[in-house]
Amino acid sequence: MKPLSGWWKDARFKIGLRNIKTAVSVGLCLLVFQIIGVSDGIQAAITAIICMKSSLQNSLQVGVERAIGTVIGAVLGILTLILMIEIGLQWATILAIMNVVLIIYLCNIFKVQNSTIISLVVFLMILIGEKDQPPLIYGSMRLVETIFGIGIAYLVNRFMDPHRILRKKQDSFIASEIRPFYPGDLPQIMSIWLSAHLRLYPQVESLHWHEAYDGVRTGYKTEDALYLYTENLKVVGYIAVKGGTTLDGPYVEGTQDRIKVGGLLLEHAQTIFPTLKIQIPMTNEKLEELFLRAGFIATEETHHEAWNMDLATFEWSRKTH
Repeated sequence: MKPLSGWWKDARFKIGLRNIKTAVSVGLCLLVFQIIGVSDGIQAAITAIICMKSSLQNSLQVGVERAIGTVIGAVLGILTLILMIEIGLQWATILAIMNVVLIIYLCNIFKVQNSTIISLVVFLMILIGEKDQPPLIYGSMRLVETIFGIGIAYLVNRFMDPHRILRKKQDSFIASEIRPFYPGDLPQIMSIWLSAHLRLYPQVESLHWHEAYDGVRTGYKTEDALYLYTENLKVVGYIAVKGGTTLDGPYVEGTQDRIKVGGLLLEHAQTIFPTLKIQIPMTNEKLEELFLRAGFIATEETHHEAWNMDLATFEWSRKTH
């Protein structure tokens, strides 16, 4: 006999995921039917135990097959109860044997062999339970309870499956990159440009930006220094450098973290160009903070008459950093 030292490392002593999922399924079945008050939920719990798997093998197809097997068992159970009332209890054993054979046969006919056990369980549960209701109502309730147990087992298996959780984490991983502009990107960046200017310059009539739209679009078509930030291949922000020094942007889609994406785009431009400058609204503190954090210095303040807005010029040079 092996000593018990280090017993916690032995797989036999560990509580596995199937153990936990089974307990959760049973608890949910009992709790729901206690709240509803129409049953004790025991049959639903038994069904959930039978249907539970160690991993997500309960596909939708398997769930349908189990439901078919459940219906077969329930229908024959109800018919058996009705016949027992008509011909007497002395024939109950013979009827039960005949129906067990018939259930196995029908599960083979309908190609739901994996549901044979659950079908037999439903049949027997209907026969041995306390029947204080008419056979049809009683059998229908047991059918509903069993299908509920199948559904609980499926849902618990699905949402407590570690492989699914891992896949979800992998799917939610956002692949991001900064890349050059391609002509096919134009509709996305123009949408970002328009929404950004409407947001950054609320004092300016929106008609002004709509009228400027075509000219900006034409200019971007031939712009060499235009860089896009993408997430999962979607453009969520961009920055342009005109004349080798003047920044146009960064502009970021409204739903994104503008400080984070804008900072990455600025950093990218700073690795390519030795000097940069830009004019921004003095009322936008977050935008000002973005440039100060990137090492820009405010060098001049001007008033834009047409826009009735104060603008600040920010400059950056690689020589001073």
